[in-house]
Amino acid sequence: MLALAGQFVPFAVNVAASEAAEAVQPYLPLAERLGALLAGLCEAVPPVLEVGYLGQLADYDTERGISYWTKNYRTSIESTDAQSYGEALSRQYEYYDPIHTLPAEGQAWWAEHGQLDLADLKAAEMAEASRRTAALQAY
Repeated sequence: MLALAGQFVPFAVNVAASEAAEAVQPYLPLAERLGALLAGLCEAVPPVLEVGYLGQLADYDTERGISYWTKNYRTSIESTDAQSYGEALSRQYEYYDPIHTLPAEGQAWWAEHGQLDLADLKAAEMAEASRRTAALQAY
């Protein structure tokens, strides 16, 4: 009945674990999309599929679609820079789910609070440009 309603089935035969954690459930639609992409790219079914990630989920706001991640690795720059070395594993990084995938309450919250003023937008553009420049210089 759960599957017919479009809900997660916790004890399905194709779920390796006895029960998937609630924190993973919001990412199942992404897994489905990645599977569809893989099917479109491959000529045949691969014999093995391994999925990995870097980092650790620190917190997840399911209503607003914001996940907070920490890294479990250091980049080469962070390994040599004394200031970055300590921060590398403790800093939290935010990831925002697409708004159309959120529940109605979350979409309403973003409609009310998600507007950037022009100064914030310009600051975000400058920060992104700076990150891209640094990445290019690293190579």
